[in-house]
Amino acid sequence: MLFRTAFSNLRKAGLVKSIRGAQGGYVLSRPPEEITIADIFNVLEGPIEVSDCITQEMNCSRINYCATRLLWLKISNSINDILNSTTLQDVVNDYNNLQEKTKGKEE
Repeated sequence: MLFRTAFSNLRKAGLVKSIRGAQGGYVLSRPPEEITIADIFNVLEGPIEVSDCITQEMNCSRINYCATRLLWLKISNSINDILNSTTLQDVVNDYNNLQEKTKGKEE
């Protein structure tokens, strides 16, 4: 059931399309180099929240000068930059490169 829900959500977001029939299933609706990991992650998991104090209004008296909050904000921005700049094709390429390296060591 989880698999079906995930693909239903990806379909609704326009990332995959369903194909009916005996050979049916799901295919990407755009080329993999046009789909970011952020696109997928936001549909399946929602935004990444590394700390409540950077995503919600808090009644914290130190919010304007809290070094820890600034650190969490930098970490969050770094994660989002990576997710937004990494495409599905990048992940496939990384996988293929790892397979080639492993293949060479096994021989």
